[in-house]
Amino acid sequence: VEDGFLIERSFEDESNYSQIAATGPDAETYTDQVPEAGGYYYRIRAYNATDTSAYSEPAYVLTQPSGINSISLSANETLRIYPNPLSDDQLLHIQQTDTYNGTFTLSLLDAYGRSLFTAKGQKTTPLLEEELQLPKLPRGTYLLLLQYEGKTVARSLLVVQ
Repeated sequence: VEDGFLIERSFEDESNYSQIAATGPDAETYTDQVPEAGGYYYRIRAYNATDTSAYSEPAYVLTQPSGINSISLSANETLRIYPNPLSDDQLLHIQQTDTYNGTFTLSLLDAYGRSLFTAKGQKTTPLLEEELQLPKLPRGTYLLLLQYEGKTVARSLLVVQ
């Protein structure tokens, strides 16, 4: 008879598990507050006063990035992507205007928050214009992120065939 369960978590791989919780014997669920978006492996084992069971098979959970639920641009900032929807063989055009000059990063995320494409560049004028040939993408909805000067601006991109 178990006294409870030990729950362990590892970030991004199965090599560095840490115990994150111990539950009572009747626990059927556990909700984890993960520190950051990404992939987590979990395993559990039962314990009592004298012994512990073998570990369960690992379970993998992919958490979504948070904090990009809504984007509000000031009057002097715009981000435009076109065509949208995009066919898989078209170039994606990106235009962004504001007063910032410096380094920027463009990232394309899938519905699971995985980064599929990243490009870095230097903005030297108020108007940023980029043309991107994205990798072949399956039909679906993606999130394009433009990051610069501590800001993240996002646009939804629909890929059709």
